[in-house]
Amino acid sequence: MEPNIYTTDTSNENGTASFSSGTTQVSFEVNCYQDTPKNLTPNLNSLKMNNNNNNSNSNINSNSLAPQSIYTSPTKRGSIPSLSPIANSEERGFGHHRRTHSNTTYPGSNSNENISGLSKSNNNNNLNDNQQKDICDDLKLKNLNINGDPNNNNTNDNIKSTTTTNNRPKTPESPEPPKSQEDEHSENEKDSDVEEFVIIQEFHQQDYPILYDRFGFLVDQDQIQNYLIYKDKFHREEQVRRDQWNAFLEKNPTALQNLVVKQPHYIDSSYPVAQISGSTGIKSYRQKIPKLFKELIRGGIPEEYRSIVWFRASGGYARLSENPDEYDRILREHKGQKSISVKQIMMDVDRTFPDHKFLNTKEKMESLTNVLVAYSWRNPNVGYCQCMNFIAGFLLIFMSEPEAYWTLVSIVEELLPTEYFTTTMMDSSVDVRFVFDDLLQKKIPRLHTHLTSHNLTLPLIITQWFLCIMATTTPTETCFRIWDVFFSEGSKVLFRVALSFFKLSEEKIISCSDYGTLYNLIKKIPSVMYDADLLLDVSFNRLGSFPMKSIIQKRKDSKHIVVNEYLEFQKQKNGK
Repeated sequence: MEPNIYTTDTSNENGTASFSSGTTQVSFEVNCYQDTPKNLTPNLNSLKMNNNNNNSNSNINSNSLAPQSIYTSPTKRGSIPSLSPIANSEERGFGHHRRTHSNTTYPGSNSNENISGLSKSNNNNNLNDNQQKDICDDLKLKNLNINGDPNNNNTNDNIKSTTTTNNRPKTPESPEPPKSQEDEHSENEKDSDVEEFVIIQEFHQQDYPILYDRFGFLVDQDQIQNYLIYKDKFHREEQVRRDQWNAFLEKNPTALQNLVVKQPHYIDSSYPVAQISGSTGIKSYRQKIPKLFKELIRGGIPEEYRSIVWFRASGGYARLSENPDEYDRILREHKGQKSISVKQIMMDVDRTFPDHKFLNTKEKMESLTNVLVAYSWRNPNVGYCQCMNFIAGFLLIFMSEPEAYWTLVSIVEELLPTEYFTTTMMDSSVDVRFVFDDLLQKKIPRLHTHLTSHNLTLPLIITQWFLCIMATTTPTETCFRIWDVFFSEGSKVLFRVALSFFKLSEEKIISCSDYGTLYNLIKKIPSVMYDADLLLDVSFNRLGSFPMKSIIQKRKDSKHIVVNEYLEFQKQKNGK
Protein backbone atom coordinates (compact mmCIF):
# COMPACT_ATOMS: atom_id res chain seq x y z
CA MET A 1 0.00 0.00 0.00
CA GLU A 2 1.41 3.34 -1.02
CA PRO A 3 2.15 5.86 1.72
CA ASN A 4 -0.28 8.73 2.09
CA ILE A 5 1.94 11.75 1.73
CA TYR A 6 -0.97 14.08 2.33
CA THR A 7 -1.37 13.06 5.96
CA THR A 8 2.28 12.58 6.91
CA ASP A 9 2.80 16.21 7.89
CA THR A 10 -0.45 17.95 8.60
CA SER A 11 0.52 19.97 11.62
CA ASN A 12 3.52 21.46 13.30
CA GLU A 13 4.13 21.96 16.97
CA ASN A 14 2.10 25.16 16.98
CA GLY A 15 -0.95 23.41 15.59
CA THR A 16 -1.02 25.06 12.22
CA ALA A 17 -1.62 23.32 8.96
CA SER A 18 1.50 22.57 6.94
CA PHE A 19 1.94 20.87 3.54
CA SER A 20 4.81 20.18 1.30
CA SER A 21 3.74 22.40 -1.60
CA GLY A 22 0.84 24.09 -0.91
CA THR A 23 -0.80 27.87 -0.99
CA THR A 24 -1.52 27.39 3.04
CA GLN A 25 0.37 29.48 5.19
CA VAL A 26 1.96 29.12 8.68
CA SER A 27 1.37 31.36 11.66
CA PHE A 28 3.14 31.43 15.01
CA GLU A 29 3.27 33.38 18.26
CA VAL A 30 6.15 35.58 19.28
CA ASN A 31 7.45 36.64 22.66
CA CYS A 32 10.03 39.12 23.96
CA TYR A 33 7.85 42.05 22.91
CA GLN A 34 6.60 41.56 19.38
CA ASP A 35 9.53 40.49 17.26
CA THR A 36 11.17 37.30 18.44
CA PRO A 37 9.49 33.99 17.50
CA LYS A 38 8.37 32.04 20.53
CA ASN A 39 9.72 28.72 19.30
CA LEU A 40 13.23 29.95 18.57
CA THR A 41 16.17 30.58 20.88
CA PRO A 42 18.20 33.66 19.93
CA ASN A 43 21.67 32.93 18.69
CA LEU A 44 24.32 35.12 20.29
CA ASN A 45 26.60 34.49 17.33
CA SER A 46 24.18 36.47 15.17
CA LEU A 47 25.00 39.68 17.06
CA LYS A 48 27.07 42.02 14.94
CA MET A 49 30.22 42.97 16.85
CA ASN A 50 32.53 45.44 15.19
CA ASN A 51 35.60 44.19 16.96
CA ASN A 52 39.09 44.24 15.56
CA ASN A 53 40.85 43.24 18.75
CA ASN A 54 40.79 39.44 18.92
CA ASN A 55 42.26 39.39 22.39
CA SER A 56 39.30 41.19 23.88
CA ASN A 57 36.90 38.48 22.74
CA SER A 58 38.04 36.20 25.49
CA ASN A 59 36.96 38.74 28.08
CA ILE A 60 33.36 38.93 26.93
CA ASN A 61 30.95 37.03 29.09
CA SER A 62 27.95 35.81 27.11
CA ASN A 63 25.87 35.59 30.25
CA SER A 64 26.34 39.28 30.84
CA LEU A 65 25.21 39.97 27.29
CA ALA A 66 22.02 37.92 27.40
CA PRO A 67 20.83 36.50 30.70
CA GLN A 68 19.29 33.07 30.18
CA SER A 69 16.30 33.91 32.34
CA ILE A 70 15.10 36.42 29.77
CA TYR A 71 14.33 33.65 27.30
CA THR A 72 12.97 31.10 29.70
CA SER A 73 10.70 33.53 31.54
CA PRO A 74 10.23 36.67 29.48
CA THR A 75 8.84 39.62 31.36
CA LYS A 76 6.72 40.73 28.40
CA ARG A 77 4.92 38.64 25.87
CA GLY A 78 2.68 39.58 22.99
CA SER A 79 1.41 38.24 19.70
CA ILE A 80 1.22 39.47 16.19
CA PRO A 81 -1.20 38.62 13.38
CA SER A 82 -0.63 35.51 11.29
CA LEU A 83 2.55 35.80 9.31
CA SER A 84 3.22 34.62 5.79
CA PRO A 85 6.31 32.57 4.88
CA ILE A 86 8.20 35.81 4.26
CA ALA A 87 8.41 36.27 8.00
CA ASN A 88 10.17 32.95 8.51
CA SER A 89 12.91 33.70 11.00
CA GLU A 90 15.03 30.85 9.72
CA GLU A 91 15.39 32.70 6.41
CA ARG A 92 15.69 36.24 7.72
CA GLY A 93 17.79 35.59 10.80
CA PHE A 94 17.95 37.97 13.73
CA GLY A 95 18.75 41.51 12.79
CA HIS A 96 19.14 44.41 15.19
CA HIS A 97 19.26 44.30 18.94
CA ARG A 98 18.43 46.73 21.70
CA ARG A 99 19.02 47.02 25.39
CA THR A 100 16.30 47.71 27.89
CA HIS A 101 18.55 48.41 30.87
CA SER A 102 21.81 50.30 31.24
CA ASN A 103 23.43 47.48 33.26
CA THR A 104 23.84 45.33 30.15
CA THR A 105 27.40 45.04 28.84
CA TYR A 106 28.04 46.63 25.48
CA PRO A 107 29.19 44.14 22.80
CA GLY A 108 32.88 44.53 22.10
CA SER A 109 33.72 46.25 25.38
CA ASN A 110 35.77 44.80 28.21
CA SER A 111 33.64 43.03 30.81
CA ASN A 112 35.44 44.91 33.60
CA GLU A 113 34.54 48.25 32.06
CA ASN A 114 30.81 48.24 31.73
CA ILE A 115 28.03 50.52 32.72
CA SER A 116 27.25 48.44 35.75
CA GLY A 117 30.53 49.79 37.11
CA LEU A 118 29.04 53.24 36.94
CA SER A 119 26.20 52.20 39.18
CA LYS A 120 28.74 50.91 41.69
CA SER A 121 30.70 54.11 41.60
CA ASN A 122 27.49 56.00 42.03
CA ASN A 123 26.96 54.25 45.33
CA ASN A 124 30.31 55.66 46.51
CA ASN A 125 29.40 59.18 45.35
CA ASN A 126 32.57 59.35 43.22
CA LEU A 127 30.71 61.15 40.36
CA ASN A 128 27.88 63.58 40.49
CA ASP A 129 24.65 63.12 38.53
CA ASN A 130 25.70 65.33 35.60
CA GLN A 131 29.02 63.49 35.21
CA GLN A 132 27.31 60.12 35.19
CA LYS A 133 24.75 61.33 32.61
CA ASP A 134 27.50 62.67 30.31
CA ILE A 135 29.47 59.43 30.48
CA CYS A 136 26.40 57.32 29.75
CA ASP A 137 25.47 59.53 26.80
CA ASP A 138 29.01 59.27 25.41
CA LEU A 139 28.96 55.52 25.72
CA LYS A 140 25.61 55.15 23.98
CA LEU A 141 26.57 57.48 21.13
CA LYS A 142 29.89 55.73 20.63
CA ASN A 143 28.27 52.27 20.63
CA LEU A 144 25.56 53.46 18.22
CA ASN A 145 28.23 54.80 15.90
CA ILE A 146 30.17 51.54 15.95
CA ASN A 147 27.21 49.18 15.53
CA GLY A 148 25.21 51.40 13.19
CA ASP A 149 27.93 52.37 10.72
CA PRO A 150 29.45 49.34 8.95
CA ASN A 151 32.31 51.46 7.63
CA ASN A 152 33.39 52.65 11.05
CA ASN A 153 36.75 51.15 11.99
CA ASN A 154 36.70 52.17 15.65
CA THR A 155 37.95 49.45 17.95
CA ASN A 156 37.45 48.67 21.59
CA ASP A 157 40.22 51.06 22.41
CA ASN A 158 37.95 53.90 21.37
CA ILE A 159 35.31 52.70 23.73
CA LYS A 160 37.83 52.31 26.48
CA SER A 161 39.10 55.85 26.03
CA THR A 162 35.52 57.06 26.15
CA THR A 163 34.81 55.30 29.39
CA THR A 164 38.09 56.11 31.15
CA THR A 165 39.53 59.23 29.54
CA ASN A 166 37.75 62.55 29.98
CA ASN A 167 38.51 66.08 30.96
CA ARG A 168 36.94 65.76 34.36
CA PRO A 169 39.05 64.95 37.42
CA LYS A 170 38.77 61.32 38.45
CA THR A 171 38.15 60.44 42.02
CA PRO A 172 39.90 57.22 43.11
CA GLU A 173 37.52 54.46 43.97
CA SER A 174 37.50 53.30 47.54
CA PRO A 175 37.90 49.54 48.04
CA GLU A 176 34.67 47.69 48.56
CA PRO A 177 34.26 45.19 51.35
CA PRO A 178 34.23 41.54 50.27
CA LYS A 179 30.74 40.20 49.51
CA SER A 180 29.35 37.03 50.94
CA GLN A 181 27.92 34.26 48.74
CA GLU A 182 24.39 35.20 49.79
CA ASP A 183 24.93 38.82 48.69
CA GLU A 184 26.35 37.73 45.35
CA HIS A 185 23.44 35.34 44.81
CA SER A 186 20.83 38.00 45.59
CA GLU A 187 22.61 40.53 43.35
CA ASN A 188 22.69 38.07 40.46
CA GLU A 189 18.96 37.43 40.88
CA LYS A 190 18.31 41.17 40.90
CA ASP A 191 20.36 41.69 37.72
CA SER A 192 18.61 38.82 35.95
CA ASP A 193 15.28 40.42 36.79
CA VAL A 194 16.09 43.81 35.34
CA GLU A 195 18.55 43.08 32.54
CA GLU A 196 17.05 42.28 29.18
CA PHE A 197 18.72 41.76 25.88
CA VAL A 198 15.99 41.66 23.26
CA ILE A 199 16.54 40.35 19.77
CA ILE A 200 14.40 42.24 17.30
CA GLN A 201 13.56 40.77 13.93
CA GLU A 202 12.89 43.27 11.18
CA PHE A 203 10.09 42.71 8.68
CA HIS A 204 10.49 44.77 5.54
CA GLN A 205 7.02 45.00 4.10
CA GLN A 206 8.24 46.91 1.10
CA ASP A 207 10.67 44.13 0.17
CA TYR A 208 8.22 41.29 0.77
CA PRO A 209 4.68 42.38 -0.13
CA ILE A 210 1.73 40.36 1.10
CA LEU A 211 -0.91 39.94 -1.60
CA TYR A 212 -4.28 38.19 -1.65
CA ASP A 213 -5.99 36.99 -4.79
CA ARG A 214 -9.57 37.93 -5.58
CA PHE A 215 -10.84 34.85 -3.77
CA GLY A 216 -9.15 35.83 -0.49
CA PHE A 217 -6.21 33.41 -0.61
CA LEU A 218 -2.67 34.48 0.23
CA VAL A 219 -0.39 34.46 -2.81
CA ASP A 220 2.81 32.48 -2.33
CA GLN A 221 5.78 34.81 -2.04
CA ASP A 222 7.70 33.11 -4.84
CA GLN A 223 4.65 33.42 -7.13
CA ILE A 224 3.81 37.09 -6.63
CA GLN A 225 5.43 38.08 -9.93
CA ASN A 226 3.43 35.46 -11.85
CA TYR A 227 0.26 36.52 -10.09
CA LEU A 228 0.75 40.17 -11.00
CA ILE A 229 1.38 39.22 -14.62
CA TYR A 230 -1.87 37.27 -14.88
CA LYS A 231 -4.02 39.44 -12.59
CA ASP A 232 -5.28 41.74 -15.34
CA LYS A 233 -5.68 38.79 -17.68
CA PHE A 234 -7.99 37.10 -15.16
CA HIS A 235 -10.17 40.20 -15.02
CA ARG A 236 -10.43 40.52 -18.80
CA GLU A 237 -11.17 36.82 -19.25
CA GLU A 238 -13.90 36.95 -16.61
CA GLN A 239 -15.71 39.68 -18.51
CA VAL A 240 -15.39 37.78 -21.80
CA ARG A 241 -16.76 34.61 -20.22
CA ARG A 242 -19.66 36.51 -18.69
CA ASP A 243 -20.64 37.88 -22.09
CA GLN A 244 -20.38 34.45 -23.70
CA TRP A 245 -22.50 32.79 -21.04
CA ASN A 246 -25.16 35.48 -21.14
CA ALA A 247 -25.41 35.10 -24.90
CA PHE A 248 -25.55 31.29 -24.64
CA LEU A 249 -28.26 31.31 -21.96
CA GLU A 250 -30.34 33.74 -23.98
CA LYS A 251 -30.37 31.24 -26.83
CA ASN A 252 -30.74 28.24 -24.50
CA PRO A 253 -32.83 29.41 -21.54
CA THR A 254 -33.34 25.87 -20.19
CA ALA A 255 -29.65 24.89 -20.28
CA LEU A 256 -29.14 25.22 -16.51
CA GLN A 257 -32.38 23.40 -15.71
CA ASN A 258 -31.33 20.52 -17.97
CA LEU A 259 -28.22 19.94 -15.86
CA VAL A 260 -30.43 18.28 -13.23
CA VAL A 261 -31.17 14.61 -13.77
CA LYS A 262 -34.89 13.88 -13.92
CA GLN A 263 -34.69 10.41 -12.41
CA PRO A 264 -31.65 9.00 -10.53
CA HIS A 265 -30.48 5.68 -11.94
CA TYR A 266 -28.09 2.90 -11.00
CA ILE A 267 -24.88 2.47 -12.96
CA ASP A 268 -21.99 0.06 -12.75
CA SER A 269 -19.25 1.26 -10.46
CA SER A 270 -15.71 1.86 -11.66
CA TYR A 271 -14.57 -1.53 -10.29
CA PRO A 272 -16.17 -4.54 -8.53
CA VAL A 273 -17.01 -3.00 -5.16
CA ALA A 274 -19.19 -6.05 -4.48
CA GLN A 275 -16.07 -7.74 -3.09
CA ILE A 276 -15.63 -5.02 -0.48
CA SER A 277 -18.99 -3.41 0.31
CA GLY A 278 -21.52 -5.90 -1.04
CA SER A 279 -22.96 -3.36 -3.48
CA THR A 280 -23.72 -4.15 -7.13
CA GLY A 281 -23.48 -0.55 -8.31
CA ILE A 282 -23.93 3.07 -7.37
CA LYS A 283 -26.86 5.43 -7.77
CA SER A 284 -26.11 8.26 -10.15
CA TYR A 285 -27.61 11.72 -9.78
CA ARG A 286 -25.67 13.26 -12.66
CA GLN A 287 -26.98 14.23 -16.06
CA LYS A 288 -25.01 13.87 -19.29
CA ILE A 289 -24.11 17.34 -20.55
CA PRO A 290 -24.55 18.27 -24.23
CA LYS A 291 -21.32 18.75 -26.17
CA LEU A 292 -21.92 22.44 -26.92
CA PHE A 293 -22.52 23.21 -23.26
CA LYS A 294 -19.51 21.08 -22.28
CA GLU A 295 -17.24 23.14 -24.53
CA LEU A 296 -18.55 26.33 -22.95
CA ILE A 297 -17.78 24.99 -19.47
CA ARG A 298 -14.24 24.08 -20.52
CA GLY A 299 -13.71 27.74 -21.36
CA GLY A 300 -14.52 28.66 -17.76
CA ILE A 301 -17.63 29.45 -15.72
CA PRO A 302 -18.27 33.06 -14.63
CA GLU A 303 -18.38 33.52 -10.87
CA GLU A 304 -22.09 34.34 -10.77
CA TYR A 305 -22.92 31.02 -12.47
CA ARG A 306 -20.27 28.85 -10.84
CA SER A 307 -22.23 27.69 -7.79
CA ILE A 308 -25.30 26.91 -9.91
CA VAL A 309 -23.37 24.82 -12.44
CA TRP A 310 -21.28 23.01 -9.83
CA PHE A 311 -24.31 22.20 -7.69
CA ARG A 312 -26.40 20.91 -10.59
CA ALA A 313 -23.70 19.20 -12.69
CA SER A 314 -22.31 17.32 -9.68
CA GLY A 315 -25.70 15.88 -8.78
CA GLY A 316 -25.95 17.81 -5.53
CA TYR A 317 -29.16 19.54 -6.54
CA ALA A 318 -30.90 16.23 -7.31
CA ARG A 319 -29.72 14.75 -4.00
CA LEU A 320 -31.02 17.76 -2.08
CA SER A 321 -34.37 17.51 -3.85
CA GLU A 322 -34.65 13.86 -2.85
CA ASN A 323 -33.66 14.46 0.81
CA PRO A 324 -34.42 18.13 1.60
CA ASP A 325 -34.25 17.72 5.41
CA GLU A 326 -31.26 15.39 5.78
CA TYR A 327 -28.60 18.00 6.48
CA ASP A 328 -30.50 19.82 9.22
CA ARG A 329 -31.74 16.53 10.68
CA ILE A 330 -28.22 15.10 11.02
CA LEU A 331 -26.92 18.22 12.75
CA ARG A 332 -29.93 18.27 15.08
CA GLU A 333 -29.81 14.57 16.00
CA HIS A 334 -26.04 14.45 16.56
CA LYS A 335 -25.65 17.83 18.23
CA GLY A 336 -23.03 17.59 20.97
CA GLN A 337 -22.12 13.98 20.16
CA LYS A 338 -18.46 13.05 19.82
CA SER A 339 -16.64 10.58 17.62
CA ILE A 340 -13.12 10.05 16.35
CA SER A 341 -13.99 11.90 13.15
CA VAL A 342 -15.60 14.79 15.01
CA LYS A 343 -12.57 15.20 17.26
CA GLN A 344 -10.25 15.27 14.25
CA ILE A 345 -12.49 17.78 12.46
CA MET A 346 -12.45 20.11 15.47
CA MET A 347 -8.66 19.97 15.48
CA ASP A 348 -8.30 20.64 11.75
CA VAL A 349 -10.86 23.38 11.13
CA ASP A 350 -8.99 26.15 12.95
CA ARG A 351 -5.77 25.46 11.06
CA THR A 352 -7.21 24.81 7.59
CA PHE A 353 -7.30 28.41 6.32
CA PRO A 354 -5.26 30.47 8.83
CA ASP A 355 -4.51 33.29 6.37
CA HIS A 356 -7.70 33.41 4.34
CA LYS A 357 -9.61 36.69 4.42
CA PHE A 358 -13.09 35.15 4.66
CA LEU A 359 -12.79 31.48 5.59
CA ASN A 360 -10.82 32.35 8.73
CA THR A 361 -13.84 34.04 10.31
CA LYS A 362 -15.83 32.46 13.12
CA GLU A 363 -18.95 32.19 10.96
CA LYS A 364 -17.21 30.43 8.09
CA MET A 365 -15.32 28.06 10.39
CA GLU A 366 -18.61 27.06 12.01
CA SER A 367 -20.07 26.42 8.56
CA LEU A 368 -17.05 24.31 7.60
CA THR A 369 -17.38 22.36 10.84
CA ASN A 370 -21.09 21.72 10.25
CA VAL A 371 -20.54 20.42 6.71
CA LEU A 372 -17.74 18.05 7.70
CA VAL A 373 -19.44 16.81 10.87
CA ALA A 374 -22.73 16.19 9.04
CA TYR A 375 -21.01 14.10 6.39
CA SER A 376 -19.03 12.10 8.97
CA TRP A 377 -22.35 11.03 10.53
CA ARG A 378 -23.96 10.36 7.16
CA ASN A 379 -21.19 8.03 5.99
CA PRO A 380 -19.35 6.44 8.94
CA ASN A 381 -17.41 4.16 6.56
CA VAL A 382 -15.60 7.26 5.32
CA GLY A 383 -16.06 9.53 8.31
CA TYR A 384 -13.49 12.23 7.73
CA CYS A 385 -10.26 12.37 5.75
CA GLN A 386 -7.72 15.17 5.99
CA CYS A 387 -8.33 16.83 2.63
CA MET A 388 -12.09 16.94 2.77
CA ASN A 389 -11.68 20.11 4.86
CA PHE A 390 -10.01 21.90 1.95
CA ILE A 391 -12.60 20.67 -0.55
CA ALA A 392 -15.49 21.76 1.66
CA GLY A 393 -13.85 25.11 2.35
CA PHE A 394 -13.43 25.85 -1.35
CA LEU A 395 -17.09 24.96 -1.91
CA LEU A 396 -18.21 27.36 0.84
CA ILE A 397 -16.67 30.27 -1.06
CA PHE A 398 -19.52 29.99 -3.57
CA MET A 399 -22.20 27.93 -1.80
CA SER A 400 -24.36 27.79 1.30
CA GLU A 401 -23.91 25.05 3.90
CA PRO A 402 -26.56 22.64 2.50
CA GLU A 403 -25.29 23.15 -1.07
CA ALA A 404 -21.68 22.54 -0.02
CA TYR A 405 -22.76 19.47 1.96
CA TRP A 406 -24.59 17.83 -0.94
CA THR A 407 -21.84 18.71 -3.41
CA LEU A 408 -19.34 17.08 -1.05
CA VAL A 409 -21.60 14.01 -0.95
CA SER A 410 -21.52 13.85 -4.75
CA ILE A 411 -17.73 14.16 -4.83
CA VAL A 412 -17.08 11.41 -2.28
CA GLU A 413 -19.84 9.01 -3.32
CA GLU A 414 -20.08 9.42 -7.10
CA LEU A 415 -17.57 11.66 -8.84
CA LEU A 416 -14.62 9.81 -7.28
CA PRO A 417 -14.35 6.06 -6.62
CA THR A 418 -16.03 5.03 -3.40
CA GLU A 419 -12.88 4.24 -1.38
CA TYR A 420 -10.89 7.35 -2.18
CA PHE A 421 -11.24 8.77 1.33
CA THR A 422 -11.62 5.66 3.48
CA THR A 423 -8.97 4.60 5.99
CA THR A 424 -7.51 2.11 3.50
CA MET A 425 -7.55 4.64 0.61
CA MET A 426 -7.46 1.75 -1.83
CA ASP A 427 -9.02 3.59 -4.74
CA SER A 428 -6.69 6.57 -4.56
CA SER A 429 -3.80 4.08 -4.49
CA VAL A 430 -5.20 2.41 -7.61
CA ASP A 431 -5.43 5.71 -9.47
CA VAL A 432 -2.00 7.12 -8.62
CA ARG A 433 -0.06 3.84 -8.76
CA PHE A 434 -1.57 2.00 -11.70
CA VAL A 435 -4.02 4.04 -13.76
CA PHE A 436 -1.95 7.20 -13.97
CA ASP A 437 1.29 5.28 -14.55
CA ASP A 438 -0.34 3.42 -17.42
CA LEU A 439 -1.62 6.66 -18.99
CA LEU A 440 1.75 8.37 -18.56
CA GLN A 441 3.48 5.50 -20.34
CA LYS A 442 1.02 5.70 -23.25
CA LYS A 443 0.77 9.48 -23.60
CA ILE A 444 4.31 10.63 -22.73
CA PRO A 445 6.53 7.52 -23.14
CA ARG A 446 9.87 9.37 -23.26
CA LEU A 447 9.17 11.08 -19.95
CA HIS A 448 7.96 7.84 -18.38
CA THR A 449 11.21 6.12 -19.35
CA HIS A 450 13.24 8.96 -17.84
CA LEU A 451 11.37 8.82 -14.53
CA THR A 452 11.60 5.04 -14.39
CA SER A 453 15.37 5.15 -14.94
CA HIS A 454 15.71 7.38 -11.86
CA ASN A 455 13.40 5.19 -9.73
CA LEU A 456 11.20 8.19 -8.94
CA THR A 457 8.08 7.20 -7.00
CA LEU A 458 5.41 9.48 -8.42
CA PRO A 459 2.65 8.48 -5.94
CA LEU A 460 4.60 10.29 -3.22
CA ILE A 461 3.97 13.52 -5.14
CA ILE A 462 0.71 13.16 -7.02
CA THR A 463 -1.38 11.59 -4.23
CA GLN A 464 -2.01 15.06 -2.84
CA TRP A 465 -3.01 16.29 -6.31
CA PHE A 466 -5.75 13.70 -6.60
CA LEU A 467 -7.02 13.67 -3.02
CA CYS A 468 -7.49 17.45 -2.85
CA ILE A 469 -8.64 17.73 -6.49
CA MET A 470 -5.70 20.09 -7.09
CA ALA A 471 -6.98 22.49 -4.41
CA THR A 472 -3.77 22.79 -2.35
CA THR A 473 -1.27 22.65 -5.19
CA THR A 474 -2.46 24.98 -7.97
CA PRO A 475 -3.20 28.73 -7.97
CA THR A 476 -6.78 29.46 -6.94
CA GLU A 477 -7.93 30.63 -10.36
CA THR A 478 -6.51 27.50 -12.01
CA CYS A 479 -8.02 25.27 -9.35
CA PHE A 480 -11.52 26.60 -9.94
CA ARG A 481 -11.12 26.22 -13.70
CA ILE A 482 -10.18 22.57 -13.11
CA TRP A 483 -13.20 22.13 -10.86
CA ASP A 484 -15.45 23.58 -13.58
CA VAL A 485 -14.70 20.63 -15.85
CA PHE A 486 -14.34 18.14 -13.00
CA PHE A 487 -17.99 18.56 -11.96
CA SER A 488 -19.21 18.30 -15.54
CA GLU A 489 -16.99 15.47 -16.85
CA GLY A 490 -15.94 13.43 -13.84
CA SER A 491 -12.75 11.98 -12.38
CA LYS A 492 -10.95 11.44 -15.68
CA VAL A 493 -10.31 15.20 -15.68
CA LEU A 494 -7.79 14.65 -12.87
CA PHE A 495 -5.77 12.33 -15.11
CA ARG A 496 -5.89 14.81 -17.98
CA VAL A 497 -4.74 17.71 -15.82
CA ALA A 498 -1.98 15.73 -14.10
CA LEU A 499 -0.66 14.54 -17.45
CA SER A 500 -0.74 18.13 -18.72
CA PHE A 501 1.54 19.17 -15.87
CA PHE A 502 4.11 16.68 -17.11
CA LYS A 503 3.53 17.47 -20.78
CA LEU A 504 4.13 21.19 -20.32
CA SER A 505 7.28 20.53 -18.27
CA GLU A 506 8.56 17.54 -20.24
CA GLU A 507 11.82 19.08 -21.46
CA LYS A 508 12.72 20.52 -18.06
CA ILE A 509 12.09 17.20 -16.37
CA ILE A 510 14.10 15.22 -18.90
CA SER A 511 17.02 17.63 -18.52
CA CYS A 512 17.23 16.79 -14.80
CA SER A 513 19.47 13.87 -13.92
CA ASP A 514 19.63 14.37 -10.15
CA TYR A 515 16.95 12.62 -8.08
CA GLY A 516 16.52 15.44 -5.57
CA THR A 517 16.28 18.13 -8.23
CA LEU A 518 13.86 16.00 -10.22
CA TYR A 519 11.63 15.39 -7.20
CA ASN A 520 11.48 19.07 -6.22
CA LEU A 521 10.82 20.18 -9.79
CA ILE A 522 7.83 17.88 -10.24
CA LYS A 523 6.51 18.79 -6.82
CA LYS A 524 6.51 22.49 -7.71
CA ILE A 525 4.99 22.21 -11.20
CA PRO A 526 1.31 22.82 -10.23
CA SER A 527 2.10 25.97 -8.22
CA VAL A 528 3.31 27.85 -11.32
CA MET A 529 0.33 26.93 -13.55
CA TYR A 530 -1.32 30.34 -13.70
CA ASP A 531 -2.24 29.98 -17.35
CA ALA A 532 -5.37 27.86 -16.98
CA ASP A 533 -6.29 28.30 -20.65
CA LEU A 534 -3.02 26.73 -21.75
CA LEU A 535 -3.32 23.95 -19.18
CA LEU A 536 -6.83 22.96 -20.22
CA ASP A 537 -5.98 23.29 -23.91
CA VAL A 538 -3.21 20.73 -23.46
CA SER A 539 -5.49 18.58 -21.32
CA PHE A 540 -8.27 18.26 -23.90
CA ASN A 541 -6.61 18.95 -27.26
CA ARG A 542 -3.02 17.66 -27.14
CA LEU A 543 -3.21 14.38 -25.24
CA GLY A 544 -5.59 12.43 -27.45
CA SER A 545 -8.69 10.57 -26.39
CA PHE A 546 -9.38 9.31 -22.86
CA PRO A 547 -12.06 6.62 -23.10
CA MET A 548 -13.66 6.23 -19.70
CA LYS A 549 -14.18 2.54 -20.41
CA SER A 550 -10.44 1.95 -20.55
CA ILE A 551 -9.95 3.80 -17.25
CA ILE A 552 -12.72 1.73 -15.62
CA GLN A 553 -11.17 -1.49 -16.87
CA LYS A 554 -7.73 -0.51 -15.60
CA ARG A 555 -9.23 0.28 -12.22
CA LYS A 556 -10.88 -3.14 -12.08
CA ASP A 557 -7.69 -4.96 -12.97
CA SER A 558 -5.57 -3.01 -10.51
CA LYS A 559 -8.05 -3.11 -7.64
CA HIS A 560 -7.42 -6.85 -7.16
CA ILE A 561 -3.70 -6.17 -6.69
CA VAL A 562 -4.29 -3.48 -4.07
CA VAL A 563 -6.86 -5.60 -2.22
CA ASN A 564 -4.46 -8.55 -2.07
CA GLU A 565 -1.68 -6.29 -0.83
CA TYR A 566 -3.95 -4.95 1.89
CA LEU A 567 -5.04 -8.44 3.00
CA GLU A 568 -1.43 -9.62 3.09
CA PHE A 569 -0.49 -6.58 5.15
CA GLN A 570 -3.24 -7.35 7.64
CA LYS A 571 -2.01 -10.93 7.99
CA GLN A 572 1.52 -9.76 8.73
CA LYS A 573 0.20 -7.16 11.14
CA ASN A 574 -1.79 -9.75 13.07
CA GLY A 575 1.12 -12.20 13.05
CA LYS A 576 -0.63 -14.86 11.02
